[in-house]
Amino acid sequence: MNCPYCNHMMVYGEILGDRYALKWKDENQKLIMGIFAPSDSIILSDSAFSFTRPTIKGYICKTCRKIILDY
Repeated sequence: MNCPYCNHMMVYGEILGDRYALKWKDENQKLIMGIFAPSDSIILSDSAFSFTRPTIKGYICKTCRKIILDY
């Protein structure tokens, strides 16, 4: 896939989480007690309460440093 920003070739891969599901928080949302994502944040990966790591697959452009993800 070519990068829509700079047109260089992108590499397919995944972002690995550690313990909890990966979530998107909009810049105006505040963390609960300074560490927990708000309940209306968007879950990007499966929860890590199972025995697997949370992951999300996507493309990375090493030229312009953009990442494109589907959740």
